[in-house]
Amino acid sequence: MPMQRGFTLVELSIVLVIVGLLMGGVLVGRDLVRKAQLRTVLTDLEEVQSATRLFSEQYNALPGDIPNATDYWPSAGGDGMVSGTCASAASNDTATCNGNGDRRIAYRPGASNFTEEHMFWQHLTNAGLMEGYYTGKAGPGSIWDSIPGKNVPEGALRDSGMGMTNRPAGSVHANWYMTTHGNFLEYGGKVADSISRNILFTPREQLSFEEKVDDGYPGLGKMHSFTSNFRPNCVTAGNEHVAEYRKDVSDVACSIMWIME
Repeated sequence: MPMQRGFTLVELSIVLVIVGLLMGGVLVGRDLVRKAQLRTVLTDLEEVQSATRLFSEQYNALPGDIPNATDYWPSAGGDGMVSGTCASAASNDTATCNGNGDRRIAYRPGASNFTEEHMFWQHLTNAGLMEGYYTGKAGPGSIWDSIPGKNVPEGALRDSGMGMTNRPAGSVHANWYMTTHGNFLEYGGKVADSISRNILFTPREQLSFEEKVDDGYPGLGKMHSFTSNFRPNCVTAGNEHVAEYRKDVSDVACSIMWIME
């Protein structure tokens, strides 16, 4: 009976080298894919801001908040007002409701389908200023329920999305910097029954965004993060004047809040 020959050390070394090269190739490939996705993030933010500016110029109002939206697109029903019976209408096309025209993308009826935060995306697509179709309505979970690809845009990274919200100037909350107010866009990982604001970027990644388009600080300028109370692994402090991104953290720990001009 012939003897079975095992692998020699040289052969085993060759196999290990090949495995190492394959694993290295996979890691390099993942890194290249993520870098490409991250480049798309800034493009997404700039496109939304540009579309919002164009909408404001054409309609003399903000998307979602426009008080005469039903002059341009079909009414979803009721009295046509998101502050009235239209908010609870059921529509699956471009039909929509009127916002309240206060320049805040924030009207939230207590129990409704349509909300200004979700109509924001519907009005942009109805106007032909963004691609896609969005329902204008909150998901079934809550008035905040954002479903990427259905009522809000999907983000560049897996299981991520965007969402509009508003915070009045001067309001105090430990999770937001005092400078995070007005209409702003959140860009993060999907959250069940809420705005997409889960952690999505490493502090270094978000800092690199800042260095390209803003001032490099998480609580100043137009690109913000949540405070250290809510994102302790992303930023160093809750005071916007001293807070910095944590360069010692390499894990995903941040999400973006983009102040709309």
